[in-house]
Amino acid sequence: MLLPKKQNKKNYKSLSGIYLKSRHESPANSSDKSESVNCAKALQYARLPGSLTVEAAFVAPWIILAAIVLCSLFSVLRGELYMSAALHNAARIMAAEVTEIEHKENISDDVPADTNIVSHIRLRYLVQKELRGMGWKEEENSGMISEISFRDSNFSGDEIIACVSYQICMPVSFGQWGHLPVKHQVVCKKWTGRKEHGSGTGDSEYVFVTPYGTAYHVSLSCPYLDLSVKSVSEAGVKSLRNKDGGIYYPCSCVKHKNSNVYVTDYGTFYHENPGCYRLKRSVSKIFRSETGSRHPCNKCTTYAK
Repeated sequence: MLLPKKQNKKNYKSLSGIYLKSRHESPANSSDKSESVNCAKALQYARLPGSLTVEAAFVAPWIILAAIVLCSLFSVLRGELYMSAALHNAARIMAAEVTEIEHKENISDDVPADTNIVSHIRLRYLVQKELRGMGWKEEENSGMISEISFRDSNFSGDEIIACVSYQICMPVSFGQWGHLPVKHQVVCKKWTGRKEHGSGTGDSEYVFVTPYGTAYHVSLSCPYLDLSVKSVSEAGVKSLRNKDGGIYYPCSCVKHKNSNVYVTDYGTFYHENPGCYRLKRSVSKIFRSETGSRHPCNKCTTYAK
């Protein structure tokens, strides 16, 4: 603890007197010797009244600098979240607009337009509009985010790739580490409209698949997708046949004897629980060109033809 100047001076003189007296007089016992040693140590510390002040002056700037950097990181994260959300919303709008721009280019032979340049300009405008709608003020944040570029975006093909890259200026610069490069990318399919069933041809037609199914279906009313679950007695299920003429085998969910079990018209298993995962369908809608190794369903494709 640092003492006032007058009191510190008074203590220093008192300790000096005790220490000098102990050196001229030979101590009689060990307790006098220890008192002399303690006085010498106390005298050393009494001469350094400002040692803690020097240490605080050296450490305090680093603590303040660390606090500033930590607070600025929250602003950096806020800027990244705003930019990512704005790009995502702009890409969704562009997915619907790019097709219209391409259509106008195809029917306008007199004034050819570069769709890619028009789309880049439109994307930049939409991102800036979304940022302003979120309360982002460009003049206040221009020093934090700089060199915004959309040149890696691509609007050709069936998908659009909206990409923005920029530099984040750190509050404390350490040479080349003062700028942090950031890149966001959003991929969206172009919206080309909705077609009625049967109007599509070839690979542009939509089909329906399940996560673990090996076939694709052209109709949601296919009996393999729209299951007709019915309850039958367990005693009579062994003599029962499905519409393909096959017999029913016990499902893995059948663990106890029950009076009733559940079957479907084209299924090959009977079930103890109507909530069995085999009786549920998670259907996804994709293009025929995306079916991969799946084969056409022998029920709904034959019916559609």
